[in-house]
Amino acid sequence: MRETAEKRNLPRPLVLAVTVLTSMGEQSLRKELKITRSLQREVSHLARLAQRAGMQGVVASPQEVKMLRRSIRGDFVILTPGVRPAWAGKDDQKRVMTPGKQLQPVLTML
Repeated sequence: MRETAEKRNLPRPLVLAVTVLTSMGEQSLRKELKITRSLQREVSHLARLAQRAGMQGVVASPQEVKMLRRSIRGDFVILTPGVRPAWAGKDDQKRVMTPGKQLQPVLTML
């Protein structure tokens, strides 16, 4: 018999869905995945699907946080792996942001 987190007095683990990988840009979305929506619309669409499916949040680019906060209501986690200092290399990442720029939308919402 599997024990649940609640039975063991542990917090429930968060289950996050991935929207569009931060290594993908608008061009690769269209050419490789054959998706005709804009990148922002696709991210928003996938986040809303994830929320309706019962996910507690999504993994998305820091460039989409402000837009997602406007389109997704309630407690919804947005994990942003593309936050890097200005001096750090981008490697294969297309949609990144510095920590300072990432915090600007968060601070204006407080």
